[in-house]
Amino acid sequence: ATVGLPQLDGFICTCRRQGFAIGAVGNTGYRRCMPFECAQQLAIVSKTLASASADKTIKLWEADSGKLLCTLKGHSNWVSSVVYSPNGKNIASASYDKTVKLWAAQDGELLYTFKGHKAFVNSVAYSPDGKTLASASDDKTIKLWPVHHL
Repeated sequence: ATVGLPQLDGFICTCRRQGFAIGAVGNTGYRRCMPFECAQQLAIVSKTLASASADKTIKLWEADSGKLLCTLKGHSNWVSSVVYSPNGKNIASASYDKTVKLWAAQDGELLYTFKGHKAFVNSVAYSPDGKTLASASDDKTIKLWPVHHL
């Protein structure tokens, strides 16, 4: 079944290992998130959706039509998490390659690679002010990365 939610800015739709998704919306109105294969996480901002996948890529999609806009390549292993910055200008991704990457949302340019984890990076999140990224890893650490200067 499809789950729908009322409008919420930047709500993230996360895949669970059981192979289903939680409903999600963007900041321009009602959205639905259909069940999908595990190994993906979705982030929606405005009318663009970003998906993270086991194929080592992040894909940007037009949320209304489902049209693929571009594919971001740079990770060398499964991309486990993806999130838009609070202002929607950047995308952060976490990967099993032990890195966090920062991308320009408009054109997909790789802006920076954060290195420091010693195991898979499972999740990444922005602080509410967008100045810091937090990443969680299988190395049992949470790292804070300043991004206000990038």
